[in-house]
Amino acid sequence: MEKINNTLVKLEDAIKNVDEKKVTNILDELKNSVNSKLDNEKIKEIKAKLEEILEQTKSQAKEHPVFSIAVAGIIGFLLGRLSK
Repeated sequence: MEKINNTLVKLEDAIKNVDEKKVTNILDELKNSVNSKLDNEKIKEIKAKLEEILEQTKSQAKEHPVFSIAVAGIIGFLLGRLSK
């Protein structure tokens, strides 16, 4: 769980800096590490942080529309994967 939390913090920083390559790498890492084997409490924490990051991404949509849409799509995918 600690690794996922660190990865989420890195994702948040990369999005703030609009670092497309870093965001892509981090999201790929998250896709591989987020799974349904986590307990419900951890899943809730991860989902809450992803939703927070998603809101930050939406606030950048006017300045960086393609970047924001891509990030939002992958975060949506991760949220869906955690909801199963």
